[in-house]
Amino acid sequence: MEILCRNMPEGFVPVYGSDWDAKRRLGGGKDFLLTVKKPRNIRFHRKFFALVKLVADNLPEELAERWHVDARDPETMLRRYKRDLGYYDPYVNERGEIEIVFRSIRFDDMDQTQFEEFYERAVGLTLSEYLPRMRREDMENEIMNFM
Repeated sequence: MEILCRNMPEGFVPVYGSDWDAKRRLGGGKDFLLTVKKPRNIRFHRKFFALVKLVADNLPEELAERWHVDARDPETMLRRYKRDLGYYDPYVNERGEIEIVFRSIRFDDMDQTQFEEFYERAVGLTLSEYLPRMRREDMENEIMNFM
C-alpha cells in the first residue's frame, strides 16, 4: 500500500482524501515499517532531458564521433552520462568478457532525491568534461529555453 504524505511538524500527514482513507484502514496503535521516497517531479525530469539534448546538440564534433553520440538520438548521450557517472552494473558474459548494464532512471527506480543527485553529478560532468567552456549560468538559461 502506498500513501502520499506530507512531512508536517506533527508528523507525516496524508495528502489526499483517498490517502486518509487508506491510513484509517491500517488501524491505530500498530507498528508499521515505512519506506520513505520523495516522489519524482516531472518538470525536473524534463529539465534533465533538456540538459541531455543541449549537450548532444553542442558536443564538440570529435567527441561526438568518438563516443558515437547522435544529436538526433539523445539516448546515446544519456548512455554516455550513465557510463561516465558509473551508473551501471558490470557483469561477465558467457564468453568471460566484462559488459555493463545501465541502471534505470525511471520514476519507479529512482526517487526525486536520488534523481537530483544524479542531475547535479551530470551538470558537474557537463561543465568539466563535455562542454568545459560553458558557464553554469549560460547552461541553465539554455535548459530553460528548451523547456
